Amino acid sequence: MLQQSAELDRQYLEGDALQAKRSLQRNVKLVEESQVLHPSGQALLLAGLNLRLFALEKRLDHPTEAQVSLIKWRYWLVRSRELEETDTPISGLLDQLNHATDEQLIEDVDKSDKNRHGFPARYAQTLRTKN
Repeated sequence: MLQQSAELDRQYLEGDALQAKRSLQRNVKLVEESQVLHPSGQALLLAGLNLRLFALEKRLDHPTEAQVSLIKWRYWLVRSRELEETDTPISGLLDQLNHATDEQLIEDVDKSDKNRHGFPARYAQTLRTKN
C-alpha cells in the first residue's frame, strides 16, 4: 500500500493537472481502503491529500470541487486530532482552520511539495506560466 501511495505521489508531482488530479483521487481511495495505517495517521494523510486536491481545484477554477476538498481537509484534520490519543485541546486547531485563507493554504501545499521533493508539483508550475 505504501509503495502504491508513493507511486501515486510521484505521478501527482510529475503530471499535468489532469494526471495530478487522478493520482490524488486514486491515492485518497487507496488510503481510505487501507487497513495498514493507524487511524490517526490515515486521517492525517487524507487531510493532506484533500488539501492538495483543494489547491489543484482552486487553480483550475473549479470552485465547487475546491470547496468540497476544503471541507474534507477540515474534517480529516479534526478527525486526526480526535484519534491522536492526546490531551491537546482542539480549540487551537479550530482557530487555525477558521482563519486560514485560500492563498495561505495553496502556499502551504507548494511549500510542502517543495520541502518533501525539492520542487513544486509540475502542474502548478505549468499553470503559473500560463497565467
